[in-house]
Formats: sequence, structure tokens, C-alpha cells
Amino acid sequence: MSETTTTTVAPVPGSPVVAMDPAKVAKYAAIRRAVAANQAVARAAREASRPRTLTIGGFVLTPHLIAQAKAKGITPSQIREALERPYKVTDVTRYPGQERYCGHGINQRPGVAVVVDAQRRQAITVYLDGVVTEIREDQKHDAAALASRRLAHA
Repeated sequence: MSETTTTTVAPVPGSPVVAMDPAKVAKYAAIRRAVAANQAVARAAREASRPRTLTIGGFVLTPHLIAQAKAKGITPSQIREALERPYKVTDVTRYPGQERYCGHGINQRPGVAVVVDAQRRQAITVYLDGVVTEIREDQKHDAAALASRRLAHA
């Protein structure tokens, strides 16, 4: 006959005292450590794959804004100037809740306009302020776009 050694586990107040085999205690502790390690690896993978956010002036820059800035040669200093020291802030009439922050840039002309969602604190898009552009295909049958002063000369 073999003798069994037991370990007394400190009880939770109000629960009965439980006696467990030390081998089982070690086994369950190893399982808990393995689960915790797996959870840490999964958490690190989620964190690494999460897109990083860039902020300027308290606004999160959207991927669209970043792509537009790169395509148009707009610098972060111009965006910062528009968001932190705008010379003009107007409501975007087409999308309630959005505002247009216009800035001069730092010794740079033309300035830039940054469209933001003030409630979400997101900078949505950026473009050169005061530059007349050609009417895009999606604007040709849009009454608001056709009536825009920005497109009046296009």
C-alpha cells in the first residue's frame, strides 16, 4: 500500500478546508502559468498589430488625412499650425458636426484646411486652402458641389 501525502490549501472564508495531492497542486499551478503566458503572448500580438495613432493638437489623424497630406505635399507643421492656431474656423455645411480649421502654415502659402469631427476629436482630411480645383466626377451632379464658391471658376 502506498502512502498519500496531502497538502492543506488555505481556505477561502466560509469554504471547507480542501486537501489536495502535492502533484496535483503543482500540475494546476503549471497549467495556470501556461495559460497566463499564452494570454500575455496573445495580448502582445494584439497590441503589436493595432494601428498606431498619430495626434496633433489633440486630434487623432485618420489614415485618409495622412494619405492626403502625403499626396499633396502637406507637412505636419502646416497641419499643426491649422489645428493649433487657425486663422479661421467654419462649420462644414454638408456634414453637421464637422468643422474646417484653416491655417497659414509656417511661412508657407497657400495655407491648409483641416476638416475635423470636433466631437470625436478626429482630423478627417486636409487640403490646400483657397486652391480652385477641377470638378471631380462625383461632384458633377451634386447641387451642393456645383454651388460651391470653391468650384465656381472650375
